[in-house]
Amino acid sequence: LSSFLNGLPRESRAVIEEGRAVLPGWDPRRRRRLRERWEALLLHEGSWHGWCDRVASADATFDVSRESLLGAARDLVYRQAPSAEHRSRLWSFCAGAGAPQAPLAEKPPPQQSFGDMRLDVDRTPHLAQGQDAALMNILVSHCARRMSEEGGGDLPQFYVQGMHMLAACPLWAGLPEPVALAVFEFVLATLCAGYYVDGAFDTFQRDVRVVEALILERLPSLAEALQAAGVSTMMLAFEPLLCLFTRLVPLQSALRLWDVLLVEGDIAIFAVLLALLERLLHPGKSEESNDLELFPFAERLREMSESLDIAELLAGARAHLEEAPPGASFLRHRIAELRSETGGAVPGLSPNGGDVGRVPGCVASAFGGGSPGCAGSTSAGYDAPSMKPRRRRARSAPRSDVDGAWWDTAMAQVRDWWGGGDSSSGASSPSSPNSNDSP
Repeated sequence: LSSFLNGLPRESRAVIEEGRAVLPGWDPRRRRRLRERWEALLLHEGSWHGWCDRVASADATFDVSRESLLGAARDLVYRQAPSAEHRSRLWSFCAGAGAPQAPLAEKPPPQQSFGDMRLDVDRTPHLAQGQDAALMNILVSHCARRMSEEGGGDLPQFYVQGMHMLAACPLWAGLPEPVALAVFEFVLATLCAGYYVDGAFDTFQRDVRVVEALILERLPSLAEALQAAGVSTMMLAFEPLLCLFTRLVPLQSALRLWDVLLVEGDIAIFAVLLALLERLLHPGKSEESNDLELFPFAERLREMSESLDIAELLAGARAHLEEAPPGASFLRHRIAELRSETGGAVPGLSPNGGDVGRVPGCVASAFGGGSPGCAGSTSAGYDAPSMKPRRRRARSAPRSDVDGAWWDTAMAQVRDWWGGGDSSSGASSPSSPNSNDSP
C-alpha cells in the first residue's frame, strides 16, 4: 500500500488520503477501511516496535488519542505476534495499566485459610519459579479489594474457581505483578464481565444462549449435528467464556489469542469460538451422516485446539468480526441484539436461587474443586449470591420441562470432559492437586 501511494502524483495521493476519491468498484466501507489502514500505518510504521515508540511519545505529548492507538494496534495484531517486551506494553496499554492500580496485598492471611484458591494455584500450569507466590498475591489482592468494596466478609468467599487461569495468563506473558493484577482485573471487568461476581451465573448463561443462537445462524450444519448427537452448547462454550481459552489451547497460542481479545474486547471471544467451531466437523461430514450421534465433539475440539494453526484461526475470527453473512447483522450488533433479547434470564432456573445456587459448585467441579454441587449430586455446593459453603440438603424433585433440564445436562457433560467423572453417577472426580496439564 505504501509503495502504491508513493508512486502516485502528489495531487492524486492527497485526494485519496482525504477520502475524496471515487475508486471504481470500491464501496464506502472498503474506502473507509483503506483510510483506517493508512492511518494505522502512519502510527505503527509496520511493526510493534514502532507502535510502542508511538505510545511512549503519546504518553509524553498527548498528541494522539487512545482510540487511534488502539486502532493501530488492531491493525497490527492480526498480522504480527508481538515480542515478549512488546506484548507487555500492549497488554498494559489495553488494560489502562498506566492509571492508578489496585495495590497488592501487603500481609496476606494465613495460607491454610485460602482453601480452593491455594489448591488452584498449586495446579496452575506453566508457572516459572516464584510465580506461584505472585499468582497467590494477585488473587488475594483482588479478593481483598472485593471484600473491602462489599464492606467485609471472609476473603476466600470472593474467590471463584477459574479465576486462577485468568490471573496466570499475564504472568505467563512476563508481566510484573502490579501490571498483571491490572490486566487480570481488566479482564474480569470487561471480557468476563459479570461472570465471576454473579452468584447465580445468569450473565454467563445468557452468553451461552448467545453462542447457541450464533451457531444456529452462522453454522447451521454444526447446530444440527450437535442436536442430533444431544450435545449441549454449554459443553463447547464453557471454557472459552470462563477461562478465555487458557485451558484449551497451548501456551503460546493462548497468548496470541489474548493479544486479540485485549485489543478487540469481549466480542472477539465469540468470533474466535465461531472460527474454532466451524472447523469442528471432519471434512466431508454433514448433518446427513448416520454416525453423528457417535461423533466425539468434545474430544475433537480438544485435539484440534492442541494442533491448531493460530494464524489461520485469527484470520477466521477477523472474518467473523468484519464480515456479515448475506442479510445478517455484523457480529458486534448481532451479539448486542441477542444479549438484549435474552436479558440474562434463563428459563427453567428458579429466580429464588433454589436451583441456581448449585451453579457455582458445578463450576468448581469442572476445575477439579472439592465441592461438586452439580446436577444429579447432593454433595455440598454453594449458595448464591454469597458463594459460601452450604450444608448438604436434599435435592428438589426433578424438573420436567426441557429448559429446566438444559443446565443439568450441560454440566454433566462438562464434568465428563474436564473432571473425568461419570455423568450418570452425579458426582465429579476432582483433579489431583499436583496436576499440571497444559491449558
